[in-house]
Amino acid sequence: MIYRLNQFVEMAEKERRIVGREDVSLEEMECLKWHALFHYTAERNVGKDLKGQEKESALNEFSQTASWLKTYGSQLRIALWDIIYNQRRGR
Repeated sequence: MIYRLNQFVEMAEKERRIVGREDVSLEEMECLKWHALFHYTAERNVGKDLKGQEKESALNEFSQTASWLKTYGSQLRIALWDIIYNQRRGR
């Protein structure tokens, strides 16, 4: 899931670059689907072992990440890569 977040950071940053432009190609618009992919991935992976209110609470908490992606874009990479690095080191 953390590696997938890295992809969403990239897609959100591409979205920031094309918003407001008039000459956007269809290929460039591919990044716009990160919102749907993010929520789909969250629904499938966050709180797999949880049920009911606990799962909903975990999803709501994780969904705050989407607003961070919109606000900070590629600036989240540093924090994300730090987590990835520390996870690898801890293995």
